[in-house]
Amino acid sequence: QPGALPSNVAACLLRLGRPGEALRAAEECVELEPGWVKGYYRKGEALAAMGRHGAAAQAFGAALEICPGDAAFLIRTRRGSASERSTRWTLR
Repeated sequence: QPGALPSNVAACLLRLGRPGEALRAAEECVELEPGWVKGYYRKGEALAAMGRHGAAAQAFGAALEICPGDAAFLIRTRRGSASERSTRWTLR
């Protein structure tokens, strides 16, 4: 999958606390594979880490349009991170 590398780069950059760069990598992933849900998850994670929650919600919404069955997963992910001090979305 051509989007796998930028997706993994986005995940690494998020862990390093570099959400702006992670967003660029996630957008590259979406551009390379617009039908692959993980790119939208990474984009949402990066946007949430930047405090851009409305845009993050749109990215997660795009992910759910591609894979509606993942709604329960997305809710679990959000609940798991709600206890953290900063809002952070994680893909597990």
